[in-house]
Amino acid sequence: MDAPPADLRKRILLHMNAWSRTASVKFVATKTDPQVRIARDEGGYWSYVGTDILHVPADRQTMNLEGFTIETLDSEFYRVVRHETGHTLGFPHERMHRALVARINPKKAIEFFKRTQGWSAEEVRDQVLTPLEESSLMGTPGAGTSSIMSYQIPGEIAKNGQAIIGGTDITDSDYARASFIYPKVRRGRSGPPADRSSAEGGPRKPRKTMPPEPRDLTSPPPPDRRISFWISEREKAPQRPLDLGQTYMGNFRVGDPVAASMIRGTGAIIPDSDIPEAGLLTHWALIPAKLELEAIDDSVTVKRGGEHDPGDHTAAFDLLIPPSADSRTVRVRVRPLAADAALTVLIYAREKLYREIRIRFLVGDKAQGASTPAASAIAKDVSLATLAQVNVGTMHEWTTPPGVITLVVVAPGTAMAFGNAGATIFPPGEKVFMVTDKAALTNPLEALRKATENFRAKATSYLNDIDPAEMLDRLNRFRPQYNWSSLVDYADRSHCNSWNQTATLPELHNLAFYGRKLYNSLFPTGKPVRAWLDALPPGQRIDIVWRPDSGAGWMPHVPWELLYCGDADPGAPVDATRFWGLRYRIGYTAYDPYSPSMSLGRPEESWCSSLLFFGDSSKEPATAEAKWQKQIWTSLGKQWVVPNGAGPTPKSEIVRELTNPSQTPVGVLYLFCHYGLNAANLPVLRFGLDSSDPNDVLTETEFGTAEFPSCPLVFANACSTGTASVYAVNDLEKSFFDRHCRAYIGTESKVPVQMASRFAAIFFRFLFRIVDPQPMAAGESMVQARLFMWCHYKNIGALLYSYVNQYDLYMASDAEISQLQKR
Repeated sequence: MDAPPADLRKRILLHMNAWSRTASVKFVATKTDPQVRIARDEGGYWSYVGTDILHVPADRQTMNLEGFTIETLDSEFYRVVRHETGHTLGFPHERMHRALVARINPKKAIEFFKRTQGWSAEEVRDQVLTPLEESSLMGTPGAGTSSIMSYQIPGEIAKNGQAIIGGTDITDSDYARASFIYPKVRRGRSGPPADRSSAEGGPRKPRKTMPPEPRDLTSPPPPDRRISFWISEREKAPQRPLDLGQTYMGNFRVGDPVAASMIRGTGAIIPDSDIPEAGLLTHWALIPAKLELEAIDDSVTVKRGGEHDPGDHTAAFDLLIPPSADSRTVRVRVRPLAADAALTVLIYAREKLYREIRIRFLVGDKAQGASTPAASAIAKDVSLATLAQVNVGTMHEWTTPPGVITLVVVAPGTAMAFGNAGATIFPPGEKVFMVTDKAALTNPLEALRKATENFRAKATSYLNDIDPAEMLDRLNRFRPQYNWSSLVDYADRSHCNSWNQTATLPELHNLAFYGRKLYNSLFPTGKPVRAWLDALPPGQRIDIVWRPDSGAGWMPHVPWELLYCGDADPGAPVDATRFWGLRYRIGYTAYDPYSPSMSLGRPEESWCSSLLFFGDSSKEPATAEAKWQKQIWTSLGKQWVVPNGAGPTPKSEIVRELTNPSQTPVGVLYLFCHYGLNAANLPVLRFGLDSSDPNDVLTETEFGTAEFPSCPLVFANACSTGTASVYAVNDLEKSFFDRHCRAYIGTESKVPVQMASRFAAIFFRFLFRIVDPQPMAAGESMVQARLFMWCHYKNIGALLYSYVNQYDLYMASDAEISQLQKR
């Protein structure tokens, strides 16, 4: 009501619409009869509750956010705006539950609020000491002291002297309550909603109220709860093959181990400590292959037909995992249609793809008397994240995307979509069309790679134009970008002029043209997924999962950052912010994760092994840059820079660090050298001056084969360390994934040496918590490095770098990462 600036309005709306993750609510800005009216007058933070806002005169606010500006701390937007929006939705203070009010000393409370707030005794009784009738509450099983609707009650007014800790963000219980009061209607479903007790996990088993008996310490601990799937008709003989064409009952459950379960291994274990107090709501998507699915339970939705194959179908359901005991059992009918029948199960926890399970059925043809041998493999379980880390948030709003959408390739031409873009929800398990045929992608992909190299060759001087000392000074005075739709330009006139000339280069036009062509090839116009992608807001996170066993033609490396979503008209300047790498946050998972943990270790505890170019010549640009990096790397934490004279030759030191690191654990392995092919057309790493001198060059037989025990992030800062043809993998990239690295940063073409050195310094300053002391994901560090180079230097060189696999890796301990949990 007081005409705040547009960026503040957008920021407030973003936090108000956080409730829409599970609730069918949406707040939009309007000048026509707004129901919710916000002012920033004196009087503190408050909101009328629920439908009371409809009775407030139109010239008065229904919510007050005293003194809020764009400079207000991120934590206050999470704590205050989301809290007051909860009131607007009708949610009272959690502290007004009878159980919590009973913990407050009335006399001390009256004295405290009179002293701190100026309230009368009557106001304190009304606002603090009068509990709500439990019968008047909906969807709230009990008092939640960590709820966003709970403000802190100091220990000095509590009867036991212990404070009631208030909430700082929307909790799972809050989201569950919002979903209950404002249920969403899934697209593709018709008729009344399913029975709520079934959709939300059914009635829980009664809990004993009598004191527990002393535990027998000699007895074994209770078994771990597990993800289980079994066939009812094969419970007593799980190794007996199913009959072709016969219908069976399949069962999904999380709970005590099931002997006949087809899901094996430790990855299926669900530790009780990972489940929040209110339980964990998960979404399961089932993708059959040569298998017919039919719903039995009302909570299971079967969707038939698809863009790629009209005869195709999928199934989906929600499952609440309780904090203890078993979940409900979800049942589906399965009918194998071929000997190689299989079922892919995608499990989403909160906003993250948590687990991917592939079940291959043992099927025999009873009519012909043949059967599949019982010894064949039954299932594969891919753990994509630890359950304790599926709800990790960000420390700042400027590192928080407006939404996250995940596309998981599951079959030729088919991906499963999940996530949101702001208030727009993409239904979990929605099948979308995505071209995966290599023949269709080969030409546009090869043309884009050639255009990338041609642009690099033409614009080398432009790409190298970053002064190192001035760059470090700017990083020390870093100012974040909050609004990707209107990026703040910090570049000086010289760099702006340089970009204006570069923007009209034919080589850059070709790069944009072929980036657009590849975009059109992957996501053809006219398809729903293309409309979704075109409508995504800047800053959106897009995660693509396309692994070797997807069932589609695997492409281990795709230059997603170079896709172009604008028009590439001849002669017109190229809009750099239309390249995906400067418009979105991009994650690409191409390999199975070898460690689902997000922790690379704290900077002061985990080593960064830097293998630097050692050839010494004034004519070799890499010489000066290696010396500069060695000088400034010392501020990045535990750095082990080689060569350092600890071995008989520089090359021997490099080989040792690649094969058997001398300092452990290694969180990051960094290479700064040249990469290419030798006379025999085999890949080599050149750290010295002479490409024909074996003392200066490492062949692939010297890269090492032993698995990395700490599964580090590998940054190969050399020419073309990521690029490969559509029918092959990059040998260097694959060699590191074969050794169990967790993520890999490579280059799409040759890269100018000075620019490569500057980009690495920027990236590491974000990753190693120099720019900001809070943990930042490695994928986000890549994003911020790209933004920094563009906004401060009008330099798009960071688009030449790609990031593959686990986006969410932190230079932080597991304990620190747990502090990032969304509450």
